[in-house]
Amino acid sequence: MIQIPVLSRLKASDYVSIGFALLILIAEGFVRFALYFFPCSFVDYLRYHLFSRVPRIFRGWQDNEIPELGKYKRTAKEFVEFENSPYRLEEYAVFVPDRYVIILHRLCFAGNDDGSVRPPVLLNHGAMMTSEAWLVSSLVPSPKHTSDHPNTLPHTLLHAGYDVWLMNRRGNKYSCKNTRWTSRSREFWAFSLDEPICRDLPAVIDFVLDETRHEQLSLMGFSQGAAEILGSLSIVKALNRKVNTAILLAPTTRPRPQGFRSPLVRSVIKLTPELVFLIFGRTVMLQFVPFWQRCLSPKAFAFTLDYSMRWLFGWHNSNIRSEDKAIFFQYLFSYTSVQQIVHWFQIMRAGRFQMFDEGASMAFAPGHIPPAYPLHQVTTPLALFEGTADSLTDPSLKNLPAVSTRVTVAEYEHLDFMWGESLNRKVWPHIVKLLNGAQGCRSLPSPPLEGKEHLLISSFKLDTHSK
Repeated sequence: MIQIPVLSRLKASDYVSIGFALLILIAEGFVRFALYFFPCSFVDYLRYHLFSRVPRIFRGWQDNEIPELGKYKRTAKEFVEFENSPYRLEEYAVFVPDRYVIILHRLCFAGNDDGSVRPPVLLNHGAMMTSEAWLVSSLVPSPKHTSDHPNTLPHTLLHAGYDVWLMNRRGNKYSCKNTRWTSRSREFWAFSLDEPICRDLPAVIDFVLDETRHEQLSLMGFSQGAAEILGSLSIVKALNRKVNTAILLAPTTRPRPQGFRSPLVRSVIKLTPELVFLIFGRTVMLQFVPFWQRCLSPKAFAFTLDYSMRWLFGWHNSNIRSEDKAIFFQYLFSYTSVQQIVHWFQIMRAGRFQMFDEGASMAFAPGHIPPAYPLHQVTTPLALFEGTADSLTDPSLKNLPAVSTRVTVAEYEHLDFMWGESLNRKVWPHIVKLLNGAQGCRSLPSPPLEGKEHLLISSFKLDTHSK
């Protein structure tokens, strides 16, 4: 059979799915355009009054039914530095070689706290997130946590004796600055996964080590953040001498198209980059989401995201309390480039964690193979945290030579490693224990471990020797 570029790649059902997606995008654009002409008072009436008169559908979606909404903060600094807070959040700017400005947040105790005396830990968030994703759970009341010890991983690490740094990926609400291009230009958004891997993360690691005057630090990443850590350690070999351990939460390096429940997404993955750019543009991915976030009440917005994730990935997010989703999901989305999403599509089509294919239009030419990230060259001890219900993790990562620890949590989905209700029992104690082992600091306190009936641990070997 003759192979016709683009046409032969798609089935008839794929064309139907793509056509349906285009209709949705066009309809959304018309609705959003129309709403721009309505006065704010009319939108507020829809949001706060009209919906409440249709209780079967909209009951429980109003802002005044969520007491915690009064405590909403819009910046990471406000999460931490509330009235009489025992903590403070410092902000640092890192200039990377291609003139992007990466913002780091450093969690400290209030007062004259010299964090440099503690071993540094750098946290890297997931795709389309910010550092706020690590801190937002401080808004959720918990019987075991108070304002003196919020229920977040950064606060837990701080109390365990670590100097906690939070990274913000280029393009998000904090790292949306370049000294050459404005964020409105196409050139600003011309980055894939390669730039955070090869430029941003190495520069940030050097900055943290220089600022804290330490020779080594520990890395921790969630989802895409974990993938970037693996990529950096594999391509910049000198980093393996600067990182004593890397903890990977729900690492996503080679998502399988089968992990997407929606046939629509599986069809879009098959498209050439040119067609994806034609549909979504060449700048910000899903730039209409903040508009709907402002229009919808938090519970309505959380319901929309919850249903979308169930449709796209088959996730039920049942390990996240339903009353907390209205808070957490407000901080689930931030800006990233369409080119970075195209890069993920290329990885899924190729079935390997590879660099961005600049010559994607040559995909049908024999011998055109973009280089893969040599993950087998990583020598830093790796700890993998995976969920049995996560459809995005790469099962082949467990075979990497550097993997010294693998923890599998029963019935955990992807987002559960960020906001799961049982994280402080099932995951965080193991993280603290791993960090203590990597630092050789047995005197640092470790929270009690959860019973084995909730954990399926394939292997749990701690390497206490720094590379």
